[in-house]
Amino acid sequence: MAFELNERERNPLTIEEVFERLIEIKKASGKGSQEEKTGLLSDILQRASPKEGKYIIRIVLEKLRLGFGDQFLLEAFSIAFTGDKKYTGKIKESYNVCTDIGELAESLAKYGSRASGHFSIKLGRPVRSMLAQRVETFKELEKRISGKKQPKKNMMEKGCRFIKTGTRLKLFLEGLKI
Repeated sequence: MAFELNERERNPLTIEEVFERLIEIKKASGKGSQEEKTGLLSDILQRASPKEGKYIIRIVLEKLRLGFGDQFLLEAFSIAFTGDKKYTGKIKESYNVCTDIGELAESLAKYGSRASGHFSIKLGRPVRSMLAQRVETFKELEKRISGKKQPKKNMMEKGCRFIKTGTRLKLFLEGLKI
């Protein structure tokens, strides 16, 4: 049946048509909405080529893997918008705060290497969990985080210990050396 549908004459689809149809599908709600959504998707798939249909379905199922990860994209942004790969770390820091890749790209296009200063945590916008950044010396820690450094009381109760030896700082957490 799918083969027969694709053998019919089709009017070429535009990105705008697909986008508008997907918005209609998203907005459909209430009694009979399942049938309405099915009909809307079916109509657009009937007009789509096999390749277009494949990607429309992948978009609907949220399975649009492009074959590369975030790090690859951030490096590409660094080269494209700053002219140098060395800004990838700063761009990654911005991505941890602003996970909207489109907004990040727009800011990079506008501000280049200075874009990292334009992001802050916003209510309702998710942030990526950030892993602790390692430092080799207490001096390096002081550069990154100035002022008093003291573990919270509950960290001490859970077995968190800082040990300073000369300029080296070691953190032990419940028997694990970090």
